[in-house]
Amino acid sequence: MTAVAILSVTAFLNVFYSAQTQQYLGRYLSTNLGGGECEWTAPVPMNAAETNTTTTLLVSYPGSGKRLCWRMLEALTGYEAGDDWDLSLRGPHTPFIKTSYPHPEGVWSWEDSMDQVMIIIRNPRYAIPSYHALRNEIKYSESWADSFSNIDNVYTKHPPVLMWEEWRDLRFETEIDLWCWYIDFWMQDGLRRNDGLNNSFQDPHCITDLQNCRPKAILQFEKIVGSDEAVMIQELDKISTLLDASANMPIIAQEARPCVYKKVLDTKEFYNPRRIGNGPSIEERNFTYQQLNTMKSEISKMKEKYTIDPFQDMPLAQNLVVILDGYIAELSVEYVTAFQNANDVPENAELGGS
Repeated sequence: MTAVAILSVTAFLNVFYSAQTQQYLGRYLSTNLGGGECEWTAPVPMNAAETNTTTTLLVSYPGSGKRLCWRMLEALTGYEAGDDWDLSLRGPHTPFIKTSYPHPEGVWSWEDSMDQVMIIIRNPRYAIPSYHALRNEIKYSESWADSFSNIDNVYTKHPPVLMWEEWRDLRFETEIDLWCWYIDFWMQDGLRRNDGLNNSFQDPHCITDLQNCRPKAILQFEKIVGSDEAVMIQELDKISTLLDASANMPIIAQEARPCVYKKVLDTKEFYNPRRIGNGPSIEERNFTYQQLNTMKSEISKMKEKYTIDPFQDMPLAQNLVVILDGYIAELSVEYVTAFQNANDVPENAELGGS
């Protein structure tokens, strides 16, 4: 994908968020009504530089739920969030900025205006197809004009299975590599893998612009959107806990927070509008058993890495290992089914695979 195409996709996405989405959905925050009840009113701008507020960078691989958590931050605090390309025209001094950096869809544009990091992780089995859905809706545009001409298509449909499979087979190795490295980059304080001489090095931004690029919290997308309300509240409380510890950051009272979470989650347009039921489901847009095995193998390597020195005693790494363990288990089950379907193997047969 060319640099122009990357700018086209990301810039287009942010314009959709900042223009059409605001007109169609409005911008929301929550007001505490007491007794665990809440309601929405419009959030307002904040210049975090002027208020000396601790700011938060929201990061994730594309298709992993940034927009949903972006809405949560606004709803909990009442302040508008920004984006890395700043096509929302809010500048670099909003209290929150979302980005896919260092994935090619992201750009470090906020210089030194962010103070801490929060990362969202989603099983690549679902994050990669979600990322592809947007690429398909704008017809794999290579220019801003082409992207903008397809604005009415965004968040309206899932791509056909055949189209997904063609893109998947072309991009799989690159995207699973980017998914793994994305986590390594942030967990290892801005680790870059190649300085041109095959030596790893620290991203200069994580030296001069952000004193610690390692996340303060990890959010698992599946726990946020799952059916267990108690698990959802516990996971989203990680956002609230981080905000509670942030200087000069007002946040809605604790008794109203579960109400806020549910209000945002009940507004499906905030994170998957109009696609549901229009086109093949994300389960139908699947992977070959070989690709599933590769995902499982790569995630297993990551898991092992974060169980040894210097990570084994780090609570953040322990949390990550639990998440990765769950993904390995899910991928193992799907691998068995995919292998059996591809090879007409009886269901009770024992299978190999790393």
